[in-house]
Amino acid sequence: MKKTALILATTLFATTSQAQVKIETITENIAGGSHEAYKIEIYNPDEEVIEKKWKSLMKDYDAKFDYDKKTKEYFADNARIKTVFTNDMDIYAKILPNKTEKRTILIVSVDLGGAFLNPTTHADKHKNFEKVLYDFAITMNKEAIQANIEMAEEELKKTEKDLNSKEKETEKAQENITDAKKKIEENENKVKDNNKEQEVLREKIGKQKQAIEDIKQLKNNTK
Repeated sequence: MKKTALILATTLFATTSQAQVKIETITENIAGGSHEAYKIEIYNPDEEVIEKKWKSLMKDYDAKFDYDKKTKEYFADNARIKTVFTNDMDIYAKILPNKTEKRTILIVSVDLGGAFLNPTTHADKHKNFEKVLYDFAITMNKEAIQANIEMAEEELKKTEKDLNSKEKETEKAQENITDAKKKIEENENKVKDNNKEQEVLREKIGKQKQAIEDIKQLKNNTK
């Protein structure tokens, strides 16, 4: 029980202490070639949850969402993010889970229509798109932290329930001990009373035997 609580506390601390969003600009083999891309570490190991949320976000930007099983890439066609670009954009993404480190790597590359978004050529657009990715990562991290909190709270409830059960067992055992001591005392007093009564009865029996002997002697002396 203590070991489980320690693991949960450690996991929660690790998640909250590491969940600082870091976005890197990299060159990635994506969208059919080597292109500028963004790498984001998300401290949520659930690939399905991230995929679902990313799909929802892309649909919020009126994009047609698809997944290529061959390249294992997610494709958002004609996304409209007004804070980034006045025209439609094609957004490619890879979701790479790391179960060992309990995190997921999200790789995103944006085709502006002839050029891929990068900080050198598109400084303002780059900054605004980083904000989109930052907000997404923050949301995912908070959900992961909340899930860990709920797990820890459930474990706490279980531990408190186990403690309550043990306290009741102790209380019952103590009552049994009290009842047993009372019963022992009653039996000890009963033994004492019985011993006294036995002495009285033995004395009475002795007198009765003597009376019988006296009567028998009287009979023998009668001629």
